[in-house]
Amino acid sequence: MPVSASPLPTPFPTRIGVSWSAPAFDVAETAPPQMVQAIGARLWSADGAEYIDFDNAGGAVLLGHRDPAVIAAVRLARSADERRGAARYQADLAERIQHMAPGAEACAFGADVAQVMRAALTAARLATGRELVFVCGSAVRAPPFPFDDLPHLRHLLDMHGTETAALVLAPCSARPPSAGYLPAVRALCDRYGVVLIFDEALSGFRVHEGGAQALYGVEADLVVFGENLANGLPLGALIGRRDLVETAQAEEHLGADIASLAAAKAVLVKIENEPVISQLRIGGAEVQAEVSERIRAAGLERAVRIEGDPAALRMAFDPAALGLGPSHGASMRSLWTNECLAHRLFTLGAVNMSYAHGDREIGVLLTACEQAAERLALAVCGAVPLADGPAARRAAG
Repeated sequence: MPVSASPLPTPFPTRIGVSWSAPAFDVAETAPPQMVQAIGARLWSADGAEYIDFDNAGGAVLLGHRDPAVIAAVRLARSADERRGAARYQADLAERIQHMAPGAEACAFGADVAQVMRAALTAARLATGRELVFVCGSAVRAPPFPFDDLPHLRHLLDMHGTETAALVLAPCSARPPSAGYLPAVRALCDRYGVVLIFDEALSGFRVHEGGAQALYGVEADLVVFGENLANGLPLGALIGRRDLVETAQAEEHLGADIASLAAAKAVLVKIENEPVISQLRIGGAEVQAEVSERIRAAGLERAVRIEGDPAALRMAFDPAALGLGPSHGASMRSLWTNECLAHRLFTLGAVNMSYAHGDREIGVLLTACEQAAERLALAVCGAVPLADGPAARRAAG
């Protein structure tokens, strides 16, 4: 059982120190606490403090920590009667995913995202007889291309299309793709015989029951899903064209742990039977609107944004919009993160919603963001005059 919860600390005072209001303010980011226990939307640190988790293992925890259905499924899978049932779990999972995700002619499961992405790239290279890969928004090490910049991509493929095996694209970026962008990417890949791979390690089963493919109505040749399919347990899934998936399986010898497969089945069953995705998106949309309003009230809308899909939001800081140097971006982010930690919120710059978040958790987040916006406005107003807002008016007075 977790230790008893600690009370919320007293928020920072509205008046800040001279060092933070100086033109070259410098804020060191507080080291994240060491967490030793997690249940639902809560974390407990080694010193006994309770935190609300809005990081959720980088978005991998979809239902909340230690979801009862997931725990029960994992325990059953690890029992003596189920140890040889991995094939049954894989068949069941494949059937469920094919029902939910477009273009899932075949499915394969691996130990983690890195393994299935490697298998996807191997299959693409073997199918095309080419080696070159370009990437956008994914951790794959390859030459990058910018998101939502169709002229750039068209020029890139005009130059290298006949040498390119695959484009790896994370379709849910910091902002939604422009209308027509993803269909145009699909058409370019078809024109040049390039394998289109969607990296949905974050967006899969988070932004829509069928992932970004279903959300935007565009099918990739291959799609990679990650740990959020198994509520944070290590797992990778590869879906798409049957010929490519079968090649990937043959070349990489994919295999997944039975406990992760069981967890994934429990997650999909809950998504099918409960309003998991709608709750993530409704709660995230509320957070996005309310935090944006607090940023605007502080006069920071030029430099601070909360962006991305409602189920997986990110804080973005632009010091140049305030006439500050690039080095101030880290200070702005650190101040914001420190304020969240002071309110017992655990976040590393993201707001990854989970099914365990409710009104209380969202309320604490909004209070922390309001005070973070106030403090940030006060910290920079000594360097650059801000738009008229509460912090700017107090500083002027």
